[in-house]
Amino acid sequence: MENQIGAKAERPAAGGEDFSDKALKTLSLDELVKRTRTSVNTSDLDVSSGLKPEEAEERLRNDGKNCMTPKPPVPLWKRFGKHLLDPMLVLLDFAGVLSIATALSTPGDTTDLYLGILLFILVVCTAGLSFFQEGQAESAMQGFQKMMPQNACVRRGGVQTTINAVDLVRGDIVILSTGDRVPADVALLTARGLRIDMSSMTGESLPVKMCSILEPPAAGESIALSGSQVMAGNGTGIVVRTGDRCTIGQIASLANQASTTESTLRRNVEHFVKLIAALAIVMAAAMFIVTIIQQGTKNILQRIVSSFIVVLVANVPEGLPAAVSGCLAVAARRMAAKNVLVKRLEVLDTLGAVTTICTDKTGTLTQNHMAVACLFYEGEVQPADSLSHPRHLKELKSAEQLHGLFDICFSNDPLHCTIVFSALCNQATATDFVQIEEAPAETKLTAARTQDVRIDMVKRAGSGRTGKAPDAERHGSLVLGMAESSDNVARFKSSPVLIDDVTIKRVRTMPIGKQDFTNINRGEAPVPTRGKADALRKQTRVPRERDVVAGNASDVAMFCFAERYVDVMELRQEIKTIFMVPFSSERKWMATIHGVPAADRTNRTSKHLLIVKGALERILPKCKLVLKKGAVVPLTPDAIAEVESACGDFARRGERVLVMAMATLPAQPDSFSYTFEEDEAGNIKSNFTIDNLTLISCLALHDPPKVGVADAVLKCQRAGIRVTMITGDHPATAEAIARHVNIIKHYHTREEIAAMNLDGQSGDVELAGAAVVTGAEMESMTDQQWDELLSMHEIVFARTSPMNKLEIVTRLQAKGEVCAMTGDGVNDSPALRRADIGIAMGLRGHDVARDAADVVLVDDDFCTIVNGIEEGRLIFDNLRKIIAYTLTHLVAEVAAIAITLLAGLPPGLNSFMILSIDLGTEVCPSLSLSYETAEDAIMQRPPRDDKVDRLVSIPLFLYMYVWAGIPVAMLSIGAYLLVFQSHGIPLSELVHTSYFQPGCGPLLIGSTVFSEADQQYILSSAQSAFLGTIVLSQFWHIFHVKTRVNSIFEHGVFNNRLMNAGVLVELGLVIAIVYVPFMNSAFGTAYGGQTELWTMNLVSAVYLTGFNEFRKYMLRKDLTSTFSHWMGW
Repeated sequence: MENQIGAKAERPAAGGEDFSDKALKTLSLDELVKRTRTSVNTSDLDVSSGLKPEEAEERLRNDGKNCMTPKPPVPLWKRFGKHLLDPMLVLLDFAGVLSIATALSTPGDTTDLYLGILLFILVVCTAGLSFFQEGQAESAMQGFQKMMPQNACVRRGGVQTTINAVDLVRGDIVILSTGDRVPADVALLTARGLRIDMSSMTGESLPVKMCSILEPPAAGESIALSGSQVMAGNGTGIVVRTGDRCTIGQIASLANQASTTESTLRRNVEHFVKLIAALAIVMAAAMFIVTIIQQGTKNILQRIVSSFIVVLVANVPEGLPAAVSGCLAVAARRMAAKNVLVKRLEVLDTLGAVTTICTDKTGTLTQNHMAVACLFYEGEVQPADSLSHPRHLKELKSAEQLHGLFDICFSNDPLHCTIVFSALCNQATATDFVQIEEAPAETKLTAARTQDVRIDMVKRAGSGRTGKAPDAERHGSLVLGMAESSDNVARFKSSPVLIDDVTIKRVRTMPIGKQDFTNINRGEAPVPTRGKADALRKQTRVPRERDVVAGNASDVAMFCFAERYVDVMELRQEIKTIFMVPFSSERKWMATIHGVPAADRTNRTSKHLLIVKGALERILPKCKLVLKKGAVVPLTPDAIAEVESACGDFARRGERVLVMAMATLPAQPDSFSYTFEEDEAGNIKSNFTIDNLTLISCLALHDPPKVGVADAVLKCQRAGIRVTMITGDHPATAEAIARHVNIIKHYHTREEIAAMNLDGQSGDVELAGAAVVTGAEMESMTDQQWDELLSMHEIVFARTSPMNKLEIVTRLQAKGEVCAMTGDGVNDSPALRRADIGIAMGLRGHDVARDAADVVLVDDDFCTIVNGIEEGRLIFDNLRKIIAYTLTHLVAEVAAIAITLLAGLPPGLNSFMILSIDLGTEVCPSLSLSYETAEDAIMQRPPRDDKVDRLVSIPLFLYMYVWAGIPVAMLSIGAYLLVFQSHGIPLSELVHTSYFQPGCGPLLIGSTVFSEADQQYILSSAQSAFLGTIVLSQFWHIFHVKTRVNSIFEHGVFNNRLMNAGVLVELGLVIAIVYVPFMNSAFGTAYGGQTELWTMNLVSAVYLTGFNEFRKYMLRKDLTSTFSHWMGW
């Protein structure tokens, strides 16, 4: 009869109290059962009854579903309204209201009414563009939503069943197996070889050894956290927290509480809007004062309103908001092509202002899987990637020849032995490769192409081209350290994995054909594959998602290393393992014993092969011999010193060292069984000896940096960007990787300087420029120590918690840094939200992290971050170019109004002409600047200081309004006046004139009478010359704002095809407005002043070219001069 605890206990209302991990670990089994009110069989914990179904239903009603409470969806109208409240659009709204107010105050004149309506339409269209672009990003994000488990295996009422994970309640008995995701926070009752990847919660890159709550805390972790991955083994446990009460829910809540930082673009736009408003008010006030002096105080109120409205509307760049939104949308699409998914368009500018990148290590800087880096044998270190192909193994590929490999086990070649032993003394397993007819050449995929296809699937999720968003299994990268689904791992449950840290890894191969190679690890050098036997059968191993290697990280690395040279699975079939001592973290070694292949049994009946691999300190003392120079010789103290020195170098580089050794055992009859027993004290009892081993080689394993990361870090440093590593890993490992990828390169740590002083070298410890700091050390640091630390150039933070990361970001921002934070785990989400720009990983990132971030990297690559920063700098440059181009013509437009208000001349432009410029001729050229390429050295200049170097700086303001704006305005007024002059009307007749308006009557100048129709034609011709001079000046101006420093002739005048098309559209529009009859009627134009127009156009072209080329030459000559300070924008 079962001994059930709690089966008959009094059960209070469902729900109960929440408790912390610390409290749980101190509870006895009886107390835990009492507090969770469930039924546990103490004689066999695996068959505990658990909750009764009706109890579970009641708790589900009271406690709620086992899922995090989603953030309430933002209604579409609110999301659209947020874009309508953009400061630039608010300015247009204000101008529209004033225009309509003016129209209502002047009955019969509908011009201002049409202007107001057009401004409101422009506001809605511009907001709609931004709304649509962010909606596309949101759709792409939905392609990532596959993190939490769908089902859970539980025992209810003594019956094992599978339920939806959201229906789990506290007190449920959950069964965990390899490949499962933990569905809730679980206190483990049993744990057999259980290893769980909790990196998304803790940042620890290696899977965690788990134990039962009945075992002492030193045995391992006893609480499995919701959302973590079971990498090996199995176990049972009691659900102690569900939904928002889980650790993942608590961290997500912390992320929601972290305040977001306003983007630099929004701050710059608000500054720009204030500047425009202030300028308009000053101009309106100045003009009003002048008119009062000239005309007195008659109708003063009406003149105040009319002058203010006219000047404000003239100062508002109506086309600029659309141009800026278009630029950001174009940049977002361009960045998506570079695997950067932008969730908020306004953060694009922030990327270019980043001064510090806080990056995690695993999977971002490194490949997130172990690989064999180096081998040490025969007294030499050999990089694994540069090994020459073993000559004897090359021909031994077919199944008929594999039995000959047993000769190598007794050979005197340590490299051959290392390859074979890596395959045999190894618990990693793989699915068999399916043999199929060779695919046509045009359909073959390389490993790199397969990765590109998978990334493209993610991108298409946001573009609506597929009906179903790809799940994590289909758009993941090479899966290392994490099982993508329980289905992938289920195939390996028959092969027990009883080791420390488990990796499930995809192996891809290229088809056999003209390029007869295998590429097991992407990025590794190709090596010959199985050769002619398969090729003759017209069969091949093609890239298949189901080709999987499962095992601990070290075993998978050694499996893949051996697979380069032999077919590991076929080799194991031929050379059987007759006994195995599994690896244990306490013992730190494993061993296998192998029999003779069937084909050779008659020739070799006297020997069995013992292979041992493990930690240096455990295996080296057991070795008495060494395989060296083709012979087995005694292992001398000098040889031991060589081994220890080489392995010490490996360890200092953060690499894991394994030693391979062997021995021969006498063959035994078939009835003989090997035995091995080990008690809790570590005492071993076996019927074979593991002493007197022959040392073969040492292998150094590492999580290799991704290709290009080291160069990308240097590129950041040249750009004045500090790269800081923040990881949950051990500080020694973190420091080693940091040095490998150049995060620590140019400076010494205090420990290094102290060691140099001990060696007789001089060095001031206080001048250290690099530091490695742990989370525990951070918690005791003072503000002064923080200031000293953050002033260093190269910093690595190790063993960090979520609060540590949040504090790092907050303190960096307090020092004026623009901080980019990368992360993939739940533990990263608070810092991601708090950073100036949060960057989440798309392939391996958790939903919580992606939700908190502003940008998602589709390929999880640090190099992509650098590409994004470069793109951000280009966006800022192009936005400045758009503003420089667009606002230059405003001076001329204001001048057209000023000559009327100040001098009483006929208006230089009517309202429709102004709109034809702002919303017609300027649109296409300004948008084409979004496609402008970067100038040289964009990543060799320091980040801009956002507090000083604003989007609209004083030098840019001077350029737009003084150096370019005033000359264009003067030329436009000149063309306007010359048209009157060509018709015999002097300037004196125009000042404070009452003519050239409806109902004015004939104008007599000398003997010439100008009828009202003549006056209207001359005015239209003069206004057309004014309009044409502005537009054609901008026609030339657009080419000169293509660059800020470089000569346009060096950069390329016509290398932007969209700009070429845009200026042709601009030219076509102005010609149509001036020359096409029905356009003359609509815009009030006439083609009477062509000589004046084209003359001023020529002068404008010469001035703009000469001035800008001289200005850029002086900037290139000395960027630090006073001239550059005032003229460089």
